[in-house]
Amino acid sequence: MTFKGRLITEITDNSDGTNKYATNTSSIIKFQSTIAKDDKNLLVVEFKGFITEMSDNFQSSWETEEVYGRMDPIGTFKSTKRTISLGWTVPAASIEEAKSNFEAMRSLTAMLYPGYTANQVTVDGSTFTTANSISKPPLIRLSYANLIKSAEGDNGLLGWVDGFNVQPNLEMGFFIEDTMQYPKVYTMSCNFNVLHEHDLGWNDSGKWIGNNPDKFPFGDK
Repeated sequence: MTFKGRLITEITDNSDGTNKYATNTSSIIKFQSTIAKDDKNLLVVEFKGFITEMSDNFQSSWETEEVYGRMDPIGTFKSTKRTISLGWTVPAASIEEAKSNFEAMRSLTAMLYPGYTANQVTVDGSTFTTANSISKPPLIRLSYANLIKSAEGDNGLLGWVDGFNVQPNLEMGFFIEDTMQYPKVYTMSCNFNVLHEHDLGWNDSGKWIGNNPDKFPFGDK
């Protein structure tokens, strides 16, 4: 069985109007793998933006040293890191949408696994595969409206996810088809560690050196 991407526009059931609302307001959570592919395109999974929690944490790291006779430690700047915590609800208005959500979960969690390259050796004219080695880390692009967006355009922020927490809401029940059970509602959450793709900071003249300062860090004004 292959993994398939899922776009909001591909959800056929729009009886509750949420597909149209998500599309018209850009309330779409989009995950895109940098290595996995659906047919010929990079694997993309989208969810309607039923956000339950969101925090954007910017943290500066400093190396401190205590010096004899000095009241304050000497601080040396190391780096500034950005981490996004995101939680959202995934409802289904019908069994068809519940199945679509189920498949979207499969594809999304598969994005956490790396790319491998087979190591091959040739002995006496014959080629053998000896072992696999990791060739590509499972980096992901994440976007949501203008709140999680790259300053470079429509691409999402690049980074890695610590993991996905996926919980069926048992109180809401399931759609049941034969022996298969599809939750009517999921709750999901993740921590996303942002990778800076270009230099950020200030030059000697006190001017911002990052691209598109009007769009940092939350997309368009």
